[in-house]
Amino acid sequence: MTGRRLERVDFPGPAGRIEGLLHRRADARRFAALVSHPHPLRGGGGSMDNKVTYRLARGLEESGGLVLRYNFRGVGRSEGVHDGGRGEQDDLKAALAFLRSEGGEGLPTLLAGFSFGSFMSLLVALRDPSIDALLLVGVPALTYELSPLADVLRPIAIVQGEADEHGPLPDLARPWETVPEPKVLRVIPGAGHFFDEQQEELMAAVREVAEGLVLGPALGLRTSEPPAP
Repeated sequence: MTGRRLERVDFPGPAGRIEGLLHRRADARRFAALVSHPHPLRGGGGSMDNKVTYRLARGLEESGGLVLRYNFRGVGRSEGVHDGGRGEQDDLKAALAFLRSEGGEGLPTLLAGFSFGSFMSLLVALRDPSIDALLLVGVPALTYELSPLADVLRPIAIVQGEADEHGPLPDLARPWETVPEPKVLRVIPGAGHFFDEQQEELMAAVREVAEGLVLGPALGLRTSEPPAP
């Protein structure tokens, strides 16, 4: 793809500076997407440079998005200390405001996240009607109570590894059944939580669902049934 630019950015957050990377496209942008990273204290590279977070951002960029990934408080050059998910929701809101100020205002808005970042995105979207869609990757169904999924009331997609050790499909199936349409579940065969050997498949799945999520039924959003428990 030509005409792409990656910018290192800093912007104010509730605990001080937040560090981010802004993916800009030279051609017309179709939507704005904010990408949140996994838990910084539980291993697996919990930052905006995590390989799944990067692939998620690149897939959304290639789908026509203006994309911001960023570090939660206490990660990288972002100031503050980890707050167990409370202050991190405020960090997400600050990052969303910055994304809109950098060209995302007026564009359909997608919240995306991996693991811990997926749950933070879900919680913020529940209280922010300006969010148009959600794309959640590697949802940690064994760690968090997912009953809030039933209250999303906007297009949502989940991309999950078939062998995700933190979000087994049977545990995800039960809350997924309560989610209203339109919704999409994409399962990556053989993939664990970090999609170690399935990075290209992950990006392809992100590209596949992104257009339907942000532009809705006009692009033929395809739904899927939850996996059998």
